[in-house]
Amino acid sequence: MIPERYKDDFKDFEPLTIGQEERAALDDLHRRAIAGEVEYGQGRTGGRFTEVFTSGKPNGVQIPKNILSAPGLCLYHAHTNVTPLSADDLKLLTGDNIERVSVVTRNRDVYSAWIGDGERPSAEEFEEVMGWLRPEVDDDMLTRPESFSWSIRELNYMSIREQAFRIARHFKWHLEGGKL
Repeated sequence: MIPERYKDDFKDFEPLTIGQEERAALDDLHRRAIAGEVEYGQGRTGGRFTEVFTSGKPNGVQIPKNILSAPGLCLYHAHTNVTPLSADDLKLLTGDNIERVSVVTRNRDVYSAWIGDGERPSAEEFEEVMGWLRPEVDDDMLTRPESFSWSIRELNYMSIREQAFRIARHFKWHLEGGKL
């Protein structure tokens, strides 16, 4: 059972703008991830979906180089837990050819990020921002009055979620959320 505070109402996110084909792909990735307890991913480029890929691990997918270098790439993957887009997920947007990164969580929440008119930093610039942002978020999470009642898992979830918001705000990216 998923704790109530993990059920996002998405009020802080832009509305999700993915089409039916993307929803179907995320639904397939979600089924695979839940059945096998490992993350699965898939890309879309030129209006076509790539083969499904995995690292065979519960956390993280290994994206094949031929997919990662495809022009106009949108990446979709399924988390085996309930966490939204992580900093590692968002770092993919530093690639010149990556247009969108989306994730479906264990509880079928979908989070998606794209640059739009925002900044596309280099991987080094992204890491530099994360160097000061992570400790700032950690400090902010630990000083929130409600954090004293959170479990370690809940604190981790809230930290990952807050990192995503601050990364998106810093680089002026779009951060969307909704139900699958």
